[in-house]
Amino acid sequence: MRILAVFVLLGVSLAAVGAAIAWLFFFLPTWWPLWAAVAAAVLLTVARQYRRAEGSLLDVAEAVIVDERTEPHLCSLVGRVAAMLDLPAPKVALSRAKLPNGFATALTRRRPVVTITDEMRRKLDEQELETVIAHELAHLANRDAVVMTVASIPRTVGLQLFAPETELWFWVFLWPLGLLLFAWSSFLTLALSRYREYSADSVSALATGRPESLMSALEKLSDEVAGIPDEDLRSVASLNQLFIVPVRAQERRHALLRDHPPLDRRLAHLASIARRLGKPGH
Repeated sequence: MRILAVFVLLGVSLAAVGAAIAWLFFFLPTWWPLWAAVAAAVLLTVARQYRRAEGSLLDVAEAVIVDERTEPHLCSLVGRVAAMLDLPAPKVALSRAKLPNGFATALTRRRPVVTITDEMRRKLDEQELETVIAHELAHLANRDAVVMTVASIPRTVGLQLFAPETELWFWVFLWPLGLLLFAWSSFLTLALSRYREYSADSVSALATGRPESLMSALEKLSDEVAGIPDEDLRSVASLNQLFIVPVRAQERRHALLRDHPPLDRRLAHLASIARRLGKPGH
């Protein structure tokens, strides 16, 4: 029910954005060229981010697409896990970033990519790596990239209205509305991000039948990331919401302000699945 409430509130926020733009045309109809320019600029910004998303993400992660000739074992493993979830095998990208982590994106059915860092591949055993890949492919199965992209539209609009570097400088007098929209939409997208992590954990645990392996992987990855200096993580901090474990310290934040659930809650969630499957928990 909570996740449904988040979707409803995000839908209301999207409708409010559209209604606000329509109201501007009605309230000051003689200014219609200005409002049309505002609407066009917002739409172009969202479209540009959508079109360039995968390439930008791979650049930030220092990742390159690999195939069965260069990485036969990794590609075979990803293909096998995809078959478990009844998905076509996605493209595989290998990241040289110096942290153990992974993420997946698929803004359309023809553009799925799962990215694995070389560091994570070295840190995890075969079963742990399989459960992490299953977690990432669960995001593809659930179309999470599309959901999060749509959900972020009110946040993007709000940022355009109040950010100092905004291109819409002529609409700066509406910055309080932009700030309110940005804060409210950020709160909702953070909630949605946490729920999708729980969902992907569940899919991985049930598809592989090894929730205890995913628990072990999450603990290993979290411990490894915690030991990396902050300055070494800045280059990939923008990918935080996509990673299976966060690279930004979130322990001091309230649970409602995190983009990932606390590790102990994820482990408890997986332990309950392990008990239902008759597996030993941690």
